[in-house]
Amino acid sequence: MRVPRLHRRPLVGRGERGEHDVARVDVREVTVDDLRLVTHGPAPKVAAHGIDRLKACRSDECRCAQPVLVGERRAGQVDARHAPRLERVEQEFVALGHAGSDAYAGLETFPNPGVERVEMVSDELTAFCPITHQPDFYTATIAYEPDGLCLESKSLKIYLSRFHDQGVFCEALAVKIRDDVAETLQLERGRVHVTLRQKARGGITITASV
Repeated sequence: MRVPRLHRRPLVGRGERGEHDVARVDVREVTVDDLRLVTHGPAPKVAAHGIDRLKACRSDECRCAQPVLVGERRAGQVDARHAPRLERVEQEFVALGHAGSDAYAGLETFPNPGVERVEMVSDELTAFCPITHQPDFYTATIAYEPDGLCLESKSLKIYLSRFHDQGVFCEALAVKIRDDVAETLQLERGRVHVTLRQKARGGITITASV
């Protein structure tokens, strides 16, 4: 069967006939990617031999109720009734929306839309040992329970990158990041948790949490 001008293909085509001339597809299937259909009238009775054994050349024996077109949409188009309703962000940021890291004015925030916990992970944190001056590479996990503010990620990325020329131990760096984030978000320190995992150097991996 075919819905004129809108249906994409016949439900049973020549290439869909299987062994013993039996249709490979369910001939009662209706493609609804482009259509929203409702059944008009009572559902018909199916012949005793069953749809699964219905021969492709006798597909007209399946007397389905005629579909009625109640709406049309293009592929990929979302029905307006199901479209998400999100508030537009009018706030302007210094770092976000600008290429590179030159546009930086410290850690930036935006109003909390209602989340209870946020976790941010970065594997781009680098510093160096204050004694040997050997580079240290970290994976940083920053988790916090926000009140009115959330941390903007682009500014955090630039903030972390600025430790690359600072000599500091892993433990002290974890405390420094925790304190800066807590101050920016106007939170008590106990509501901000930072874990730094230093990649192995000298056969030892250090993980510092605060």
